[in-house]
Amino acid sequence: MLVSSPLAGLVGRRHGSRALSAFGMLVGVLGLAGMTTLDVHTPYWEGLVWLTIVGIGSGMFNSPNTAAMMGVVPAHRRRIAAGARMMLRNTGAVLSIAFVLAVITNAVPRDTLLQIFSGLASGLSDERLAPFIHNMHTALWVLALTSVVGAIVCLMRPAHVVEPRVVRARSA
Repeated sequence: MLVSSPLAGLVGRRHGSRALSAFGMLVGVLGLAGMTTLDVHTPYWEGLVWLTIVGIGSGMFNSPNTAAMMGVVPAHRRRIAAGARMMLRNTGAVLSIAFVLAVITNAVPRDTLLQIFSGLASGLSDERLAPFIHNMHTALWVLALTSVVGAIVCLMRPAHVVEPRVVRARSA
């Protein structure tokens, strides 16, 4: 996100935010779908690759999407709009975390969950970890599907292009 968000802001300013936001969501879908290939024996670098792709997609979505939202709000209402946007963003984050935890902990024995969440999972057998991994993949697929819906919603909104300001030379 550190790199893709500012770049997406520049591209969105010149070419519009609708397609760029949708494309960012789809890049995130690619990362989430890739994360479903991870299992107990996957090297850490593979997880890092998929998480990086999710981060790039998030950056491509967030910056132009925020600009599009704030660009249609009158200047005297932007503080209210920014507060409402952050409230909705935080609510979405909390709900998605609750959803993921509810899905991945379903049908996983309590002692296994305690070992996983306390960092002691290295001693667990593959068959004891299998339900947790399966449920995590299910949650990731649902999040990917939700992101596809988000990309469609992005494409349905009106186009938003911020015209670059013209700098006029001062007369001497």
